[in-house]
Amino acid sequence: MADILPQIQQLFIKLEAEDESVLSLMLSASGSLNRMGDGSGDPEVARFFMGSSPEPLFQQLIAGMDEKVFELAGRYELPYEGGERLRLTLHFKGEKLDTGFEFSYGSESMGPPEELLEIVEQAVALTDGWYEAQLMKNKSN
Repeated sequence: MADILPQIQQLFIKLEAEDESVLSLMLSASGSLNRMGDGSGDPEVARFFMGSSPEPLFQQLIAGMDEKVFELAGRYELPYEGGERLRLTLHFKGEKLDTGFEFSYGSESMGPPEELLEIVEQAVALTDGWYEAQLMKNKSN
């Protein structure tokens, strides 16, 4: 599965807690950006915004990824060990690429591999400034 990173044109991340979306994020190579929430489930920050960023956020995220992570692509139902029922989805698309990950697990379970959690954390961190600006604009309207 070599040379996947250059094929990726769009990344979609979704985190659900008890079947409620607490984070939804789409980044594309064109600069398009959609985001809802921060993963906390806080309704104050669970607003959906669509737009774009002049900063190369997508390229920064892809540059920090390791292709080896795609060897794990697939759906996983991890043993439930208590806590909230969570589902994490990462979907990568390109002209000739359509792959991803889905993990169902409990918040007190082991959870997805660290490499995937790092992708999610970095995507959120990269888009935080843009998202916070959208929240501020929305409050002032």
